[in-house]
Amino acid sequence: TLEGVKNGDIIQISFIGYTTQEIKYTGQSTLQIKLAEDTQKLEEVVVVGYGVQKKVNLTGAVGIADSEILEDRPIGNIAQGLQGAIPNLNIDFASGNPNAATTFNVRGATSLNGGQALLLVDGVETSDLSLLNPQDIESVSVLKDAAATAIYGAEGANGVILVTTKRGKDEKPKITFKTEHSISSPQRLPEFVGSADYLSLYNEALNNDGEPDLFSAELIEKFRTSTDRDLYPDTDWIGELLRKNTHNHRYTLNVRGGSARSRYFVSGAYYTESGIYKGNPTEKYDTNIGLDRFNLRSNIDMDVTSTTLVSIDLAGPVSYTH
Repeated sequence: TLEGVKNGDIIQISFIGYTTQEIKYTGQSTLQIKLAEDTQKLEEVVVVGYGVQKKVNLTGAVGIADSEILEDRPIGNIAQGLQGAIPNLNIDFASGNPNAATTFNVRGATSLNGGQALLLVDGVETSDLSLLNPQDIESVSVLKDAAATAIYGAEGANGVILVTTKRGKDEKPKITFKTEHSISSPQRLPEFVGSADYLSLYNEALNNDGEPDLFSAELIEKFRTSTDRDLYPDTDWIGELLRKNTHNHRYTLNVRGGSARSRYFVSGAYYTESGIYKGNPTEKYDTNIGLDRFNLRSNIDMDVTSTTLVSIDLAGPVSYTH
């Protein structure tokens, strides 16, 4: 029973798991409404092995991350974007170096290659996903159990990570430019007292235990005022080695479009990160603490005949440390 409904009003009917319907009231005394199940999610396509499959028919253990997860995060590489996004996917970073390799692990450490998962980008095996531009990625599927990875044989024994990149669509050319800037900081850096204060506090601790001073006032003063830091060092090594924050920049330009017969996606990106370590300024090319990377990708699909599709994928990164 609905009260206060007038001719021309819109009645909205919704329920969890069903498609929402809106009906215009035109004076009927009784309305008969049949809700339809919302199967949109079950109809989504998931990449599995060398093909695709709908979620509703999927029986293997597959974790999925779409492009929105990567695009909404200020990340330097895909590994940082997937961290915590897919259950049971463990990602290890070799070091704090922006150019350091990463390890993707699905089933825990093993004696066979340490448990590194098989990495595939558009069906082609790769050894390092961190070289990809995150803005070029359409989706990431992680095949976990034996049923999902069986098609890859022994190579898929430690799980398989499938990365699909963006492709063209039958639409007018769409140009997208995105610029990002982020600042990264250590969660906590220790703060130390100077050498003179340390010696003074050490003497104070001895006095509290009834012991005499170990360091004289003259020696402490030399540590405080001397210019000869070889004899009386007073260096904050944390401050000398690490920056308090780093600046990261990314610029991405891509073009996407096509027609019913041919489609294209072309993308170029530049990423730079300073790195948390300051390094030695006298060894500019040997410090390897910062990163500059250029990415170029071109995915072209052409329907040669009604049954033949030709795809040409060209991609490559150029990176160097500084």
